[in-house]
Amino acid sequence: IHMAGVPDYFDEDEMDDYEDLWQERPMYKMRSPKDFLPMFQYEQMEDAPGSSFKYNNAGYIILGLVIEHISGMAFADYIEQNIFQKAGMLASGYFSADALPANTATGYIEKSNGSLKTNIFSLPVKGGPDGGAYVTAEDFSLLWKALRDGRILSDEMKREFLKPQVNVAEDIQYGYAGYMETSGEDVVKYIQMGYDPGVNFRAVHYPYQDYTIVVCSNKSDDAYEMLKEAESLILDE
Repeated sequence: IHMAGVPDYFDEDEMDDYEDLWQERPMYKMRSPKDFLPMFQYEQMEDAPGSSFKYNNAGYIILGLVIEHISGMAFADYIEQNIFQKAGMLASGYFSADALPANTATGYIEKSNGSLKTNIFSLPVKGGPDGGAYVTAEDFSLLWKALRDGRILSDEMKREFLKPQVNVAEDIQYGYAGYMETSGEDVVKYIQMGYDPGVNFRAVHYPYQDYTIVVCSNKSDDAYEMLKEAESLILDE
């Protein structure tokens, strides 16, 4: 995904604020992976496939379209049926912002004057392959348990999913499970993160200790700081 060289619809090296994408483009029309195609499909390739690593949102959109083509299902339905339900993540889903279930937290963005506004016009109305699922901290911890117990992937696929694929920094690798902190050939920590206007998510999983720490924030920041404090307390670092 991140070495495909395809153009990105939100290049984080060029744009600072994801919210800017929806200033003139109707966010309420963004409900499926195909809706993102006009944002990048006719742009020039950024690099030759396989030549370099660069985080790419559009790569996930393409992956979602592949899943839809092979499965014959809408991407969100496929993930909810084959991931969320199998993992017991019953409070999670790709909900539409105009049809949210009860007890869903609203995301808040801090304005330049210090006041807050909601993020209801700052994100696609429905999340997709590159992010936007609604989860709880407890549900996300169940995902790691289901993965470990073999309820989601076969043993062979699980080994491939969890191993590093490309080096991105000293002792930091990337693979299908996201970023990984390594020591020699061993993965000591898996790292997942997500940032959107008004929401912030960080999670880590320590495979040898079988610890999973998850922080969900309904603001644009603070999750990382809370996670590091929790790591310090739990791991006595």
